[in-house]
Amino acid sequence: MDRQTINRCYTNTYSLVRYHASGFENTSEYLQINSCGYCEEIPDLEPVSRPHGRRDFFLSYSYSGDMYVETNGEELLCSSGDLLLYAPEEPQVYRYDCTKHLSNYWIHFTGYGASQFIEMLDIPTQVPYHLGYIPEIKHFIQKIILEINSERPGSILYATSLFAVILSLINKKKAENMLPDNHEQNEHIYQTVDYIQHHLSAKISISHLASMSFLSANRYTNVFKSLLGTTPQEYIIRLRLQKALQLLKDTDWTITRIASTIGYHDSMYFSRLFKKYYQISPSEFRSRIRNSD
Repeated sequence: MDRQTINRCYTNTYSLVRYHASGFENTSEYLQINSCGYCEEIPDLEPVSRPHGRRDFFLSYSYSGDMYVETNGEELLCSSGDLLLYAPEEPQVYRYDCTKHLSNYWIHFTGYGASQFIEMLDIPTQVPYHLGYIPEIKHFIQKIILEINSERPGSILYATSLFAVILSLINKKKAENMLPDNHEQNEHIYQTVDYIQHHLSAKISISHLASMSFLSANRYTNVFKSLLGTTPQEYIIRLRLQKALQLLKDTDWTITRIASTIGYHDSMYFSRLFKKYYQISPSEFRSRIRNSD
């Protein structure tokens, strides 16, 4: 069974509908995909609450957008470059920030060899784990969905082999991140990300961010993109526009004031940029939000 919209896709290998909520444990196959999917849009997804978890493993990887994960009574942020892993029967409670564009890819899996893969990764469960940018995950999960939906002979086995590659890529990225030189350089980049997040109203130059990281502008841009999957310029734009979405929804501020607050002192330019990214003007977005309440 599969469900698909323009920016969202889901498929599964379940034989019974009741497995959708609980998952399925398979002890006869070494590794089996139960279901997988992705979301590439501003989500309208309901919060997830599975106090008793599921019977299978769950792996989620975020390219953009925010998830808030509740673990032991504490809410943790899961954002760009973060991996979230749940083992069978672990409580799963999380929600999405519905004001931000979400790019999230996930997969439920089982099998008597699944635990061996998780032990290989040595990644904690129930909490976000920052890996950085892995572009191949998106491609492989999309390919897995196509293979499962094709129902061709051998397609399930091939889809499972693609998932094994994903797990290997995660393990490789984790090992690379632990190299001393990369770790120090990456920390400098993440410090500039924090700077960007706290200075959206200011003029932010790439040369200044690069100097904070002790890198040339070109090198800074390349390393930034390898870690976050986008250029610094694009990251700044998207962060500012996400802030604008929040302000349009939660305040009565004028478009000019909102534009200035996020670093755009030309409100006409801000409106054009907003419409380019969301295919709707700021005022139209505010009107739709309020009419839907």
